[in-house]
Amino acid sequence: MTGATGSKTMVGDDQAYFYKRAEIELKRARQATCPEASTVHSQLAKAYLARIPLLTLDSTIKASVL
Repeated sequence: MTGATGSKTMVGDDQAYFYKRAEIELKRARQATCPEASTVHSQLAKAYLARIPLLTLDSTIKASVL
C-alpha cells in the first residue's frame, strides 16, 4: 500500500510487520520441542494475524472523522 508520495503508508508498514511476526511465530511453533511452547507460538501467530483487519478498520474510521 502506498500513499500519495509513493511511500509506504503506516497501515501498510504495520500490516507487513504483523505478517512477518506471524510468520516467525508459526516457524517457532513448528520448531518447538514441547507442546506448550508450540501452542503459545501458534496463539501469538493468530493474535498477530487478527490485528491486520483492525488496522484497515482503524484507518478507515480515522479518515472518516477527519
